[in-house]
Amino acid sequence: SINEKFYKNTTPCIIENITPGLVKVEVSGIVEYDAFETTIMIEPFQRKDLRIKLQPFPLVIIKTNPPSPETQISLDDKYKSNNILSKKVKRGNHLVRIVKKDYIKQETIYIDRDSTLIYEIPLSLTIKTNPSYVNVSIIGDKYGKYEITNMNGNLKINDIIVGKYTIVLTKENYKSKNDSRYLDKDCVLEYKLDPINEDKITNYQ
Repeated sequence: SINEKFYKNTTPCIIENITPGLVKVEVSGIVEYDAFETTIMIEPFQRKDLRIKLQPFPLVIIKTNPPSPETQISLDDKYKSNNILSKKVKRGNHLVRIVKKDYIKQETIYIDRDSTLIYEIPLSLTIKTNPSYVNVSIIGDKYGKYEITNMNGNLKINDIIVGKYTIVLTKENYKSKNDSRYLDKDCVLEYKLDPINEDKITNYQ
């Protein structure tokens, strides 16, 4: 548009009979490109060449770790995908929402350049022990937790992140057990602790 008068032209575009003075130039409507706006001075009888380079929309890539078909990624409540979402968007604020079962993360981010966003999705870890009431320590590089299994020997933790962990199980009068493993998905782990003296301990508590 020239001074808010719209022209539908392909480039190069020649526009004649423009009134001299300050002229507002706008270029818009190009799919996945930012609009352009500037003001120039046109002198009487002057021929003005204006070369414009439009900027493409930035590409945003959103991933989750770990990837899961049960995880839904949405951008501006308009674009949705599982595991990974890739979209060119206008520069500005955008709403990102990550949903997986009982987990929801939502935030507004400002995008002004090509970006790759990776969201850590908490894992569900279920530990079953025989006997019950076992002390459980879960130790990772950026994580630490101490819990006790319930009367049924069950313990469920819903905030584990992907990584390597050492799981230590202890109970009085039972041999302790250490288990090191890499956790990258929801899982159920079962452990049986052996009595220190089987002749004296006949019933699990």
